[in-house]
Amino acid sequence: MQVFKHRTEFQKIVKNVGFIKDQKGILNRYRREKGNWESHLTKSKEYILQSAKGKGKTKMAILGSGWLLDVPINELVNSFNEIHLYDIFHPKGIVKKCSVFPNIKLIEEDVLSPLLTILYNNKDAKADDFLNAIANHEYNNLNFHDYDFVVSLNLLNQLDIIPIDYLSERVTLPNEKWLELRQFIQQKHLDSLPKNRSCIITDYQELHLNKGEEVIDTQELVFVPLPEKNSEKWIWHFDNSMTYYNDKNVHFRVHAGEL
Repeated sequence: MQVFKHRTEFQKIVKNVGFIKDQKGILNRYRREKGNWESHLTKSKEYILQSAKGKGKTKMAILGSGWLLDVPINELVNSFNEIHLYDIFHPKGIVKKCSVFPNIKLIEEDVLSPLLTILYNNKDAKADDFLNAIANHEYNNLNFHDYDFVVSLNLLNQLDIIPIDYLSERVTLPNEKWLELRQFIQQKHLDSLPKNRSCIITDYQELHLNKGEEVIDTQELVFVPLPEKNSEKWIWHFDNSMTYYNDKNVHFRVHAGEL
């Protein structure tokens, strides 16, 4: 197994925008909600394996590999010559787990690189200057087109959250500008995936439920069209203990599709 890590400066940026804290929070929630998550994790693994059929077996990539909770890693390592796991930070436990697989490469990278660098380095800039820096940057410096199979895993709806939260504390924009920025970030990710060799699994809607399990509110998470080819949808029972919010449970609508 090979590990390609960030330069020290980028590691500081990742920590400062709150990603590592957010990543740890996912594992803690999984431990609390394990039984409720099993259906979602199983469906994700099954979809990845189904989508991998008919693809070349030389090299594949998982974008947003995280804790590998929803990745059928044992099956994949026996099917592909090389597996590249991309995430902005790989937890020590995952590094250890993957160390027994010689065909796995762990790559620490912002898949919209260098979005976080632009954000961090322009934190004192005016809003228009920051937006221009994003709009004028070339995002396709990560070439995923060399892969036989690429999986975007519970990533699309996450890409805009931390940058938008971080930026919103520093600048004021009208709602339509925030929406345009979210759309821009999400569409750039979809555009980076090789056609006919990629699948995407993403939450697209957040459901808020009361104690009687009635939906009382919804929140959209994805603002671009999702691929409908061989698509499937299901519900992820994300939080049933009212710990994400104090007064409601949270489920997600999940979409899986091939590009």
